[in-house]
Amino acid sequence: TQSGGASGPTATITNGPSNTVSMTYRRAKGITGVSSAVQASGDLSSSNGWGTNGVQETVTDKGSYEEVTATVTNPPEATKMFMRLKVSQP
Repeated sequence: TQSGGASGPTATITNGPSNTVSMTYRRAKGITGVSSAVQASGDLSSSNGWGTNGVQETVTDKGSYEEVTATVTNPPEATKMFMRLKVSQP
């Protein structure tokens, strides 16, 4: 419910080599009771198709926050892949 700065939170999605797609976002340090996960699915119409299988994350310490880059490789037989950032409180 709070902005991460003057420009607000950001997420960047880029196409990479070998049928990969990456999402980069900032995660605040020291916040308790909030979890985040990048999920991927090959189908937007299926509510149970979203999951973290195949999502690889790299976390970079940026001082007051972490920069998280999540990468997914599209399977050879698939023609599309979607990503989303799910943020929740238990």
